[in-house]
Amino acid sequence: MTLIGTLASSSVVVQVSDRRISLLHSDGSIELRDDLTNKAVLYENRATLAFTGLAELENETTDLWIAQRLASTPNLNDGLEKLTSDLTTLFRRRPYRGQPHSIVITGWKRNGPDEPTAFSGLVSNQFEIGKGWRHTTSTEFDWFVQMAQEDLPTLVFAPDLVPRRAARTLYRKLLRVKSRGLNVANAVGLIADEIRSIAEYRSTVGRELMVSVLPRSAVPRGPVAEMSVMSGRITPDVPTFYSLTATGDEVHYGPTIVMNGMIVSGFQARPIADD
Repeated sequence: MTLIGTLASSSVVVQVSDRRISLLHSDGSIELRDDLTNKAVLYENRATLAFTGLAELENETTDLWIAQRLASTPNLNDGLEKLTSDLTTLFRRRPYRGQPHSIVITGWKRNGPDEPTAFSGLVSNQFEIGKGWRHTTSTEFDWFVQMAQEDLPTLVFAPDLVPRRAARTLYRKLLRVKSRGLNVANAVGLIADEIRSIAEYRSTVGRELMVSVLPRSAVPRGPVAEMSVMSGRITPDVPTFYSLTATGDEVHYGPTIVMNGMIVSGFQARPIADD
């Protein structure tokens, strides 16, 4: 089961997701299927989403399934409504019935000409507002978003795999980083280290990671004119995505991108081979 960490602050939002796909057999054994599956969707340079749960829905990879619904709606709010409705309908059927599934969101909301405000949220059949994560699933999916406070960033891990003490310790470290100007690379590193620490004892969590970074200064005021920039490091004031490898893989991977109703997927960048 994928572990996703999100950080929403007044200057930047960050999402880190692991890329492992595993199969849980009826006898309780776990089969590793893939360590390089994309779980992330980047929406209009305004929000980034990642899923934890089933890797395929209706014979489609889940990232593309999510992207198709977002691309068919005029805005993110309508997209989240459609995702919630379609997931509720789908998970009433076999073999989806009773399976836990969540989509984690973080991004920016702009009210008219106002400056954008960071938010984080969920579409889930496992999380109940006011009560938190449940051990059982609901027959209905629900969605909510929480606006970030100006001085206090919001840190969310989904699902509930990070021990509370570890999460509190990480949050204090992130506050110290923020007090020094929020070095985004350091914040990403802290979240990535926490996910990889969970991977040490949970075989369903992988060490290969996808990172999306959306700075407040780059939030578009109208239709998106350009795609995010992939690079091996975070670029200030530019939406950035990149993969963090634990094996030295020289290939850089990207999330599925939704932009102006179009979908771009399967991004890879490889070093230029010497002649």
